[in-house]
Amino acid sequence: MEILGVGPLEIIAIVVIMLIVAGPKRMARWAYLTGQYLAQFRAMFQETMSAIQKEVEASGLDVRQDIQDIKSATSGLTNFDIVGEASRVINKPTEAKNANADSTPQPSDDAENPRYDSWLPG
Repeated sequence: MEILGVGPLEIIAIVVIMLIVAGPKRMARWAYLTGQYLAQFRAMFQETMSAIQKEVEASGLDVRQDIQDIKSATSGLTNFDIVGEASRVINKPTEAKNANADSTPQPSDDAENPRYDSWLPG
């Protein structure tokens, strides 16, 4: 089992070298600090994920249904274009809003109707 391309023998060698260089007292302190930083990172990650979840719920998008639609549509495909699918999902409410508007043609000026995928190449 490799972790970030580093196998178990390399990890053991790194720990042994750290013990020799730092000593057991500094190693314990480093482990404690690493644990504190990981706990802070987990808390920030959880806070970010909850904020994203609140925004998705507030937007009215049914992300779970969209993901299941994507999975069923791409079940036999090996190449999956995540950027294209994300663009489709993001631009879906805009397209639905335009379809519900009156039947008069809308100007398609990019300055008036910016698309979220305009930064993509091509």
